[in-house]
Amino acid sequence: MRVIELSIPEALIREALPRATDEEVAALVGRFAGRSFSPDNEDLLSPFTDRDTPRDRLARIRVVIGCILTGRRNGWVLGMVSPTVERIVEAAAARA
Repeated sequence: MRVIELSIPEALIREALPRATDEEVAALVGRFAGRSFSPDNEDLLSPFTDRDTPRDRLARIRVVIGCILTGRRNGWVLGMVSPTVERIVEAAAARA
């Protein structure tokens, strides 16, 4: 397990949710402080490619957030992520 460098998920969030406000991004990234990330999940932090559709990017950012906050790759799907975090992501995604 290694502590996450916050600039990596922040860049992914900004790319996946281009209409997210600075406050929304800060609220999400602020929850990551001091969190550890398993080396098994390092692939989630790789940059998006040109072939990734907006839907793919949104799905992956949900996995990344769920994994960082819960320690489980499927944390978002299992409903383990705070409703506040879900609302932030869904609001930003709806504006895209």
